[in-house]
Amino acid sequence: THESERPRILFVHGGIIRVITGLFDGLKLEDIGKRKVANAKLICKRAHRDELLALLDSHALKRSK
Repeated sequence: THESERPRILFVHGGIIRVITGLFDGLKLEDIGKRKVANAKLICKRAHRDELLALLDSHALKRSK
């Protein structure tokens, strides 16, 4: 699959951005809320679908089916 054809997820709320980037960066759950998120700044993280789902599942953040 060409890079431009791959699925994308866009998070636009500061709280969700803190959680997702904190999990990606290996922060402790109690430290995620302390992270500062700049307004109007693009933050890119790359992961395959299975990696993202495993990351969320490992922290008991359940996805809807």
